[in-house]
Amino acid sequence: MRSIVAVMDSIGNPFGEESTDLLTLDTKVIMSSEVIESVRSAEDVGKAQYTKFVEERITHSTKTVYDTVSRNNMKLFQIWPAQNTLQVSD
Repeated sequence: MRSIVAVMDSIGNPFGEESTDLLTLDTKVIMSSEVIESVRSAEDVGKAQYTKFVEERITHSTKTVYDTVSRNNMKLFQIWPAQNTLQVSD
């Protein structure tokens, strides 16, 4: 809890942000439109995957419950472009 308070003290209250953009709480980096669309559609995608799982494995028994469930490959916060790092010498 202390670390959360320390972050909020250093960058400000993330819930008091006036921007309508989607941003990370710790760095306030604004997310791309792909990430925003992924977050907005995540619930619908999950419900569709669940329905498909139930139909294929329980209702129609066309697959076993042990068959692999495909990934949805949504672009979310953990997907960052490669960053260049600079080293400063004295």
